[in-house]
Amino acid sequence: MGISVDPTEMPDRLRRYRAEYKLPWDLVRGNTEIILDYNVRSQATLVALDDTGVIIQRTSYGMKSSTDWQALFDKLLVTKH
Repeated sequence: MGISVDPTEMPDRLRRYRAEYKLPWDLVRGNTEIILDYNVRSQATLVALDDTGVIIQRTSYGMKSSTDWQALFDKLLVTKH
């Protein structure tokens, strides 16, 4: 699941983004609790969790290539418990 912490991002835009990029996971809007739980300091924070909720990757937007992220997501989808 992808979670946006941008308060201006509406659900319909997230659905269009998911469809445009053919993402195999849902995209939803986050809330204050998620921001605090995962120590998100800016909208450019990217956090990848495994299926048990453990953070396996944390970086800022632009620090990893889209290919790197795709490889990580592919691995997560394959190793899902």
